[in-house]
Amino acid sequence: MNPSPSARDGWAALGQDAAHALDRVHAVAPWPLMAVALLWLAHRHPAVYVRVAIALLLSSGAGLALSATMGRVPVRGASPARDYLADYFALPGAGAGWYLLTALAVAATVGAVWARIAAAALAVSSVAVAVATADDPVSGALLAAGLPVLAWFTARHLPYRPRARRAPEAAPLRQAG
Repeated sequence: MNPSPSARDGWAALGQDAAHALDRVHAVAPWPLMAVALLWLAHRHPAVYVRVAIALLLSSGAGLALSATMGRVPVRGASPARDYLADYFALPGAGAGWYLLTALAVAATVGAVWARIAAAALAVSSVAVAVATADDPVSGALLAAGLPVLAWFTARHLPYRPRARRAPEAAPLRQAG
């Protein structure tokens, strides 16, 4: 039995609405998850947190510079700097690079083998999708994997000295008298 034309149009409209909703979720959902992972790292493993934070800064800075020199990100609108950053972070490789660095940090800190495998699988799939959907696969691979891995190993060699935690000072004793 064939559906009526109005039913097909309804399903098509529903499919488009679902695609738009999923696109919005895809654009927003990774950021809170990444924030939770970074907060967990900062609390449980401060040295790894510092390493991944430095690697995120190095990777993003190098990615911005690379995309600017290669002309991959168009600058448009009244505020070129803001539009440039928004366009850069909309590139599939930029987000995948952040996911890769977060997965490397999680894999470096968790003890369970299944968690390491899950983090690696998510990172590899994210990088593969970013490279496959990039306009230029070479720049997509550089943004998604090359620069983040280089930044991860560079951040390892930067000195980090943990801040010593001071014990809370005891309240002074009052003298009887």
